[in-house]
Amino acid sequence: IKNKTVILNSNGEQERDFLTSQNFCHLINFFINNKTRYSVYNLASGSCLKVIDFVKLVLSRYKKITGIKIPLTISANPQPNHKYTIDISRASSHNLKLLYTHEEEIDMTLKYYLGIPI
Repeated sequence: IKNKTVILNSNGEQERDFLTSQNFCHLINFFINNKTRYSVYNLASGSCLKVIDFVKLVLSRYKKITGIKIPLTISANPQPNHKYTIDISRASSHNLKLLYTHEEEIDMTLKYYLGIPI
């Protein structure tokens, strides 16, 4: 933040399942307040993004809010990308909908930390 740059210490090709904090809280609230069939649930969005794509999304949202383009430096070192899946079938069986998009969560977070009214 101080240097107005992003340095990614990998090539960004790794895939991750990013779940917004508000969706996480929404899911936790549901499981606390409702009768459920199981005692253990995996919580995830159900879709993976490449780390580089998520970083670029954050930077594009930052530019949209501030008008400032932040440079991105990507490491040339390839990193292994182990494909993985998270079984969210138990949580999905409750037909829960995720309420917030990554864009909404990123915008709210950036505005909060930049002191911009939400």
